[in-house]
Amino acid sequence: MKILIADDEPDVQIILKKMLGVYGNCVVCSDGEETFNEFKKSLVNEDYFDLICLDISMPKLTGREALVKIRDAEKSHGITDGAKIIMITAHSNIDNFSSSFTEGCEAFLPKPFDREQLVNNLKILKLIE
Repeated sequence: MKILIADDEPDVQIILKKMLGVYGNCVVCSDGEETFNEFKKSLVNEDYFDLICLDISMPKLTGREALVKIRDAEKSHGITDGAKIIMITAHSNIDNFSSSFTEGCEAFLPKPFDREQLVNNLKILKLIE
């Protein structure tokens, strides 16, 4: 599996990379703009991400803004079954939750989370058995 991790907190980056690294190769980004640029590179190289973990509160582009740009880029490239996207945030209010699903994410993981919660989401998304 090819995984894109986007979070501006180094501790969360380390934790996610450790948890997800057993399932595939991880690329780590610190802001929404860097995340979208990595995603665009994967489109150009036709080496698509299977999973994207997006923190909602990031600099330059928020996770939700990056989510919209990612989904728009997939559509413009004719990709109908794109990357599975899990939104991750410490701000789990109903607005973030509902808007994220409307904008195209498949799962929502509130911080703090543990390995079991993350793995359950991967199973629900049929990324692992």
